[in-house]
Amino acid sequence: MGSPYNSSRRSSENQHQNQLKNCLLQWQQRLIFTIQLWILILGLIIFLIVISCMNIYSFLAVTSPLEADLLIVEGWMSDYAIKSAIAEFNQGIYQKNNYYRYTYR
Repeated sequence: MGSPYNSSRRSSENQHQNQLKNCLLQWQQRLIFTIQLWILILGLIIFLIVISCMNIYSFLAVTSPLEADLLIVEGWMSDYAIKSAIAEFNQGIYQKNNYYRYTYR
């Protein structure tokens, strides 16, 4: 048999573990997320969305054309983007222009 000190120590450790579990999870027939955990998850999602929105422009707006003789224009582009591609072609850098339009069946 163990000493009373060991059993009280184990029970206090179990109580501490139970308090930690009850902080984020709640026991019913199964473990479910508590409101605190839902708030934590929602806050993390909002944080990631804000960080992504703040940094997405620098990723999408980078323009670094390569020196080439061929300009390829895709058909899904809007009218103003195609006009911009025509102006780029007319600068005289490119010798050939290819226009691709994909159709889905």
